[in-house]
Amino acid sequence: MKTNINIISLIVFGASLAGVLGSCTAEAPFAGEGQGAVKMHVVLNDNLSRATVDEVEQLAENCKIYITTGEGYGNVLHKWTGVGNLPASVALRYGVYRAEAYAGDSVPAGWDKKYYKGLVPFEVNSSQPNPEVQIVCKIANVAVSVDKNSIDDNVVADDYSVTFGIGDTNKTLVFGKSEVDNESKGYFMMPVNQTGLRYEIVANDKEGNSHTYSGTIDNVKSAHEYRLSFKYGADTSTDGGAFIAIEIEDVEIINDEIVIEGPPSIAGTQKQVVNLEGNFGDEVVSVASYGALSSLKLALPSGTLSRAAEVDSVDVIHMTTSVRDNLAMRGIDFDEIVEESTDIHLYHINFRSTWLNALPKSEEPIIVPVIAVDRRNNVVRQEFSIANTESAIVISDPVVLEDISVSDCLALTGTKAVVTLRVITPDAGTPVVRYCVAGTGDWSTVNGDLSGDIMTFRLSGLSTATRYEYQATVGDFVSESKYFTTEEAFVIPNAGFEDWSTYSAKTMLGTKSVTIPWSAGDKSASFWGSGNEGAATANMTLTDKSTDMLHGGAYSARLESKAAMGVLAAGNIFVGEYVKTDGTNGVLSVGRPYNGSHPEMLKVRANYRPGSGVKVKSGNEEFVPAGFGGGNDHGQIYVALTTAPIEIRTNPNNRKLFSKDDSEVLAYGEVTWTAAFGPDGSLQEVEIPLEYNNRASSTRPTHLVIVVSASKYGDYFSGAEGSVMYLDDFELVY
Repeated sequence: MKTNINIISLIVFGASLAGVLGSCTAEAPFAGEGQGAVKMHVVLNDNLSRATVDEVEQLAENCKIYITTGEGYGNVLHKWTGVGNLPASVALRYGVYRAEAYAGDSVPAGWDKKYYKGLVPFEVNSSQPNPEVQIVCKIANVAVSVDKNSIDDNVVADDYSVTFGIGDTNKTLVFGKSEVDNESKGYFMMPVNQTGLRYEIVANDKEGNSHTYSGTIDNVKSAHEYRLSFKYGADTSTDGGAFIAIEIEDVEIINDEIVIEGPPSIAGTQKQVVNLEGNFGDEVVSVASYGALSSLKLALPSGTLSRAAEVDSVDVIHMTTSVRDNLAMRGIDFDEIVEESTDIHLYHINFRSTWLNALPKSEEPIIVPVIAVDRRNNVVRQEFSIANTESAIVISDPVVLEDISVSDCLALTGTKAVVTLRVITPDAGTPVVRYCVAGTGDWSTVNGDLSGDIMTFRLSGLSTATRYEYQATVGDFVSESKYFTTEEAFVIPNAGFEDWSTYSAKTMLGTKSVTIPWSAGDKSASFWGSGNEGAATANMTLTDKSTDMLHGGAYSARLESKAAMGVLAAGNIFVGEYVKTDGTNGVLSVGRPYNGSHPEMLKVRANYRPGSGVKVKSGNEEFVPAGFGGGNDHGQIYVALTTAPIEIRTNPNNRKLFSKDDSEVLAYGEVTWTAAFGPDGSLQEVEIPLEYNNRASSTRPTHLVIVVSASKYGDYFSGAEGSVMYLDDFELVY
């Protein structure tokens, strides 16, 4: 049986439904730069064994999805870790791309380490601006097994072994009687230079004679299983016939598709709703499912609909209009939201304060069972519990450990997490939270701060892109484990400026060759840009590679401010693209797509030597500091996380410069040098802390901005010739 695992599953109820619920993960990724937008759907195929819910969750959490472009699709434009972090659509310019997805463990040989991959080319163009791409991840392993039914215990002694290995390497798996009886399967990842699997069988006959057989399975293919069977008396080429002969069956793993989708998930019933004063607020129970539910039933207390019935049962999906109106009048209403890109259906059952406060006082909990049945007949039942008297309050655990908030984008970063719990029994003691890398059991503990009945714990010193387990403990009580995965660090492309090339640009004085800090001469695909295209009109290069000062590698970036015909051009480099030249002015787009993580600072190695005798362009005096003219130049680096690229225009007639107060900016940091920085002839490390604004807690960044200038006020054509800055090895620090 082949199994197709749809890993866009209901893994974590709140996080997976970010697009439906409008949480921080569903903000600007859909509104970035581009002429179109691609929608992606990821499917995982595996017919070797039916995955458990935990396995599906792990695969989904660790799945890496990329959009690449350029020759050979070598340039990564977007990268996500975890299907729950994949946006519903991604804005792209017209062009040819490839969607890639990888999941599982890529190891040379293992018993349970399977690896999946999928590659889909696609194009965004005027006739198809919004393509939909399904990335089908097929198993990439070569599988091996031994047919246990072919082992004749009357012929073969129990101490046999079957060894499989990759070509001439030492990557092997050994099947003994236990592995064969358990129908174990082995998995190999074949190197590109190996196409054969060798095997060796060592077995004793019942007389105690040892026999060894070896051979090679040539031209093995991924997504195929090679099943070895023992045959007896089939080979008479040797005297008396062979002890056994070998048969290899090639079985294709991937055939048709069966989809495993998460069962319905119910939220809003995890804790009892308590109010003793008769002033309940509105309460919501939410149910999510893949595809429409076949039924969603409530068992309401007597008298809600009919005073003659002990319990009023109603299917809120299929109820009549009169029943719907009757419930709404009493204070229970219902709505449904459909996320078309993922076929997620989200149902809200709204228990209004009018209904809750009209319930008669009860010495027992008032229970409303919620029963959801999906299209595959999966049934999920949970109870919505209400207490309006002291005796009806259910006290079980002394504390209730909460999931990490999905509405606060800063609650979980690359190295930090904010965990909360609700204190039910204050007399039980002071709760602590313990946490560890999932599966290790190497626990660390942290104390919390109490406010009302909510206790907040701040975990720090975590590792990026790592799955953690956490529990609440108080006295002898230990809660059930919950899990989170920290953000993956964003690695800045060409951060050490090792790659340089050129491209051709049209200027007022003809076509010029322009230097760019990127391996391929394509300014639209390049992560970095500079003002070299504008300066090319005057045959100047402001930013170029250098070997004068290095932190690592062969090159650094050298920025020098120069002047032509009395107009200053600042040496600069930035994340983004030089769009065009407007007369003697420039139009830039700063910011490139980013993975949404939350670093604490930007680190870089730099050296700055300002030029002297600053000249301020006439008419721009109000934009520069008093006394700037005639003095030393200023150098600057600033970094920002934004929700979109930002256009910069230096033309005074339509000038628009970057501001940390722009609506797109979520975090900002800068350093300005008014004098020399760094020892003569060498680079010095500088750290630029990022400060997050209030919008950052509800919106996730989609673009990274870094702008560096050897003349800070170069946008106003003011500064000093000969200001020089060297840069090497940018790094985001978490």
